Amino acid sequence: MPETLPPPFPRRLRALIFPALAGLSVAVAALMGACSPSPPAAPPAAPSAHQPAAAAAASPARIVPTANPNSVAPNDRGAAANTADAMQAIRALSGDPQALLEAYRQGASRATTLDLTPFGITPASVIADIGSGTGALPVRLLVEGTPFARLYAVETDASSLDVLGAALEVLPDSERVERVHSRLDDASLPPASVDRVIVIDTGVGCLPTADSGVALPPMRVQAGERMLASIRSAVTPDAQVHVLRPWNALPVPPRRCPKEWVVHAFDQAGFRLLDDHPQTPPEGADTRHQAFHLVFAPAG
Repeated sequence: MPETLPPPFPRRLRALIFPALAGLSVAVAALMGACSPSPPAAPPAAPSAHQPAAAAAASPARIVPTANPNSVAPNDRGAAANTADAMQAIRALSGDPQALLEAYRQGASRATTLDLTPFGITPASVIADIGSGTGALPVRLLVEGTPFARLYAVETDASSLDVLGAALEVLPDSERVERVHSRLDDASLPPASVDRVIVIDTGVGCLPTADSGVALPPMRVQAGERMLASIRSAVTPDAQVHVLRPWNALPVPPRRCPKEWVVHAFDQAGFRLLDDHPQTPPEGADTRHQAFHLVFAPAG
């Protein structure tokens, strides 16, 4: 590398001058910072106009129903900022199931805003909630007393299952819910065990078709195909698989997921399309949401 100073300038002298200049720069910067006026402190946040200050302070944290609660920004919609906060908020609501359900609902829960009728849940139903997150769907079923035989809450994120575990501790009849720590390529369910599979706003089945012009890494495609194969092996012959992309699910790239992709992926995995429930967008909805509710059954 060429010298930055002319060769006649002594190397030893440079070694003495350069550290001295660096130290002088630091000292000048510190002095200027000390002489600069400090910015005014931000005023404390005022309580909501619709809520007295005392009530605002006492409000329980909202439970974000998505996977990995530790990734949620603090105070996002008033939500619990991490797993520990969510679990503490849940245990504080012990003995008040309706308040717990409301904490999930106010956390923008997709599952708690859905009509359960199209799922066809019966007292004998064995349900797999794929991508259960922190448990919005099982919490609603338990609080509202919906009869079912068993529910597998399938989730890849252990911290989300911890939050659900705290909710199950304070809800009645929660022994019917089993938490399943799955993998991205395997639902980890017993074979031929479930007759209702519910998949709400996950990446399951979001595999681009050959003519889509979208290419995913081969390992991701293979993991998605293996996940669908594991679901196929876990369902009974008369099972239904409900795959939903609700209107309030934000279209965050790269999670674009047209329903044509999902139909094709499930067809390749050995399912047939039973129904395509029309989705009525709310007023002012962003059409990029690509909402759908598809119902599949095992083929053959």
